Amino acid sequence: MFAGMVLVTDLRLLGLALQDWPVSEVVDPLRVLKRIGLAIVVAGGLLLTCCKAEDYYHNWVFWTKLLLLALVGVHALVFRRGAPARARLAGALSLLLWTCITLAGRGIGYIEPQLPHR
Repeated sequence: MFAGMVLVTDLRLLGLALQDWPVSEVVDPLRVLKRIGLAIVVAGGLLLTCCKAEDYYHNWVFWTKLLLLALVGVHALVFRRGAPARARLAGALSLLLWTCITLAGRGIGYIEPQLPHR
């Protein structure tokens, strides 16, 4: 559900969906739900990370995903409130970042970490 709300928001910002609705009528009602969804996703991610912490520590894809998540945080701060011209840029960057985060998340399970020799 979280990904769906992000997708709807980004597509509206890009002008590709719900064009008959003002941006504020699409974005504002989803804001609280997206925050709750993000909290659930982060909690689940932390629990999954704890299960294989050593493997993930040595996995470059995991660190790439964490960097991308940090960039999402920066994105949220930079584009908190913006002019309509910046809305398209915000939507495009958000869509790109979340797509990369999803791909990195999938890659974590398929790319073997380089564990140090013991």
